[in-house]
Amino acid sequence: MKTKIKTDFHKLIDKIENPDILENFYSAMNYYVSKKENVDIIDELTEKQQKRLAASIKQAEKGKTITNAQMKREMKQWLTK
Repeated sequence: MKTKIKTDFHKLIDKIENPDILENFYSAMNYYVSKKENVDIIDELTEKQQKRLAASIKQAEKGKTITNAQMKREMKQWLTK
């Protein structure tokens, strides 16, 4: 099972052409692998990312959200650009 997941993950990565998406995945995986202890992931975000996160939280608190199905559709569109 673990080998299949790794193989499938590698195949997915090979299909991604968008450098921003690749960089985000790399950062997330690198963070996980390095197992930084006692570090809040929020502190690792840039100022711009922190502001966008805060804005997103405010939107969610106001009920301005979309469904998971809607997000999947949007992600498919983003990945084909």
